[in-house]
Amino acid sequence: MDSKTKTNSKDILVIDGPSLVEEGGTLITGQNLARGAVLGKITASGLLTLLDVAAGVGSQNPYGILGDAVDATAADTVCPVFKKGQFAEDALSLGRATVIADIKAPFRDIGVF
Repeated sequence: MDSKTKTNSKDILVIDGPSLVEEGGTLITGQNLARGAVLGKITASGLLTLLDVAAGVGSQNPYGILGDAVDATAADTVCPVFKKGQFAEDALSLGRATVIADIKAPFRDIGVF
């Protein structure tokens, strides 16, 4: 998927504000994630996974927010990823041992609020 800019619409995840920026990514096999999942990127493969602050393989760093529910249980699956925008904290899905405070500052650095 090519990077693109979308004008947001009201929902429980997206807060009114600046335009959203969405890119495509690939969710690694073995995951079934809801829209709003906070993603990290595995350095070695470039594949996306639910952010895990204890991972140590790159996926401990916030990369983006999953734009749609995606079932990658059986195979790596292309998915939409919000890379910029303003989002409701209570609508985000976080990985084990991850709290909002872990992601706020790194997300601000890439334009996610």
